[in-house]
Amino acid sequence: MIPSCKVGLAGMVVFLLSASPHAGRAATTPFSTMAGTWSGGGTMTMSSGTEERLRCRAQYDVVVGGNDLRLNLRCGSDSYNF
Repeated sequence: MIPSCKVGLAGMVVFLLSASPHAGRAATTPFSTMAGTWSGGGTMTMSSGTEERLRCRAQYDVVVGGNDLRLNLRCGSDSYNF
């Protein structure tokens, strides 16, 4: 059995760490929540009316400071890659 004073001390340490303004929190900037990758697909309709399946991948990189965003986007179909 653990004495209650040790349990109380451990609880206080956990509380103080969780109450710290910087504990476990990343800085929030305009783009911080967008960082990461995305992929998806759809169809592309040509001016002739024909459709092709299209797949895309995106990489969102938040630049140092968090106020700039770099986007790398790649898409492809049976006829095109861009």
